[in-house]
Amino acid sequence: MNILKRFLLQRSFGTFHPIHREWRIIESKRIAKKPAYRIGDPKPLYIPKKVAEFPDYKYGEPSVFKQSKKGLYGGSFIQFGHSISESKNKVKRRWLPNIVRKELWSEALNRRIRIKLTAKVLRTISKEGGIDNYLIKDKSARIKELGPTGWKLRYRVMQKLEQNKGHLRQGNHNKEMRDEVLRKF
Repeated sequence: MNILKRFLLQRSFGTFHPIHREWRIIESKRIAKKPAYRIGDPKPLYIPKKVAEFPDYKYGEPSVFKQSKKGLYGGSFIQFGHSISESKNKVKRRWLPNIVRKELWSEALNRRIRIKLTAKVLRTISKEGGIDNYLIKDKSARIKELGPTGWKLRYRVMQKLEQNKGHLRQGNHNKEMRDEVLRKF
């Protein structure tokens, strides 16, 4: 048993795929600590002038690839390494995620959303059946990979769906339309 454990714990060179590195960072995201102020505490350095429009994203800002906070990057980030020629010369280089700018239709918001996202996330969105289904999914890994922009979009979609459900339950629409919308969501 110890021999097998030693064999599994050894580092294997060349078989480590960059995707595993990305997921390691996503999975290791910790909940950002927010100070809880009480009466009698010293005054904080910054006091916001207005109430926040969106709830705080509990995993905070991305620490590796700052550009990813402005779109749906799915945990992808810049990779560094070497290009090795046939004569074994190593040349430093970087690999950027495949970022595309798209307009996606949101059924819940009833409008187009212009956003930067990676090709991997775009493929996942099409598999999930649309941007709304991608954002609403409740798994912890999905919420960790959304980032601040995805978190805000998710909040907007959830708010709109709650509004629509309340509006439909009051009976302001005909029955066929109400059943169709409730079946969609």
